[in-house]
Amino acid sequence: MNRYKFLEYDHMIDIHNKSDTIQFMKKLGYKKNIVIISNAVEDFDKIQINTNDTSNLKYLDTPFFLNIANFTELKNQAMIIEAFNMIREQTDYNLVLIGGASDYSRYIEQLVNKYSLNDRVLILKDYNREDTIKYIKCAKCGILSSHKEVFPIFIGETIACKHPYISTDVGCLRNIPGGILVNNVEEMASAMLSIQDQFRYDELSSLGYRYALDNLKQSTKIAKLNDLISNR
Repeated sequence: MNRYKFLEYDHMIDIHNKSDTIQFMKKLGYKKNIVIISNAVEDFDKIQINTNDTSNLKYLDTPFFLNIANFTELKNQAMIIEAFNMIREQTDYNLVLIGGASDYSRYIEQLVNKYSLNDRVLILKDYNREDTIKYIKCAKCGILSSHKEVFPIFIGETIACKHPYISTDVGCLRNIPGGILVNNVEEMASAMLSIQDQFRYDELSSLGYRYALDNLKQSTKIAKLNDLISNR
């Protein structure tokens, strides 16, 4: 196949309209139909259900920020620790980080020890999905610190549970309502405080949840694909 044969494809599907792939295809001269079908929250309905069996889980009796991501330099959880340390005396929120064990997770543990945050920060490694969903449901706010993302599904899960989010300005998040975007540690620390204002919290939660209902259900994505196939 000629390497430019894909320019003859009738449709191109991507998960958001600012992706590098779309810009690349346009640069090569693709002029046909570009369809945006964003990520879906796989267990959208399940994730919204109140769970009573949380007796074995820590920190659920206090408000907490939640980050779910692989422990890597790309995901940059050190930024969250630094920001949280800056506001530790100004908030009763705790912090929960969930991800796979790695050299970087050990570095994050060392950072937590350095700042004496052991009683405020919970690090869970290689955690099961069922209990992870409970943490998503019970968190007050999702928080993301990645250097690079496309469409972070954890943010989708957060707004599907009617929680606001804080994130670095990455991927398509400028187009996802319900959160505060930041560019450095100081801005993240400020956002972690401002999100605790009840009016601001409720406003962002409502905006994000409305978007999730309209855009993040799996059935909606399947319907879009079926329409695309049947009308080709």
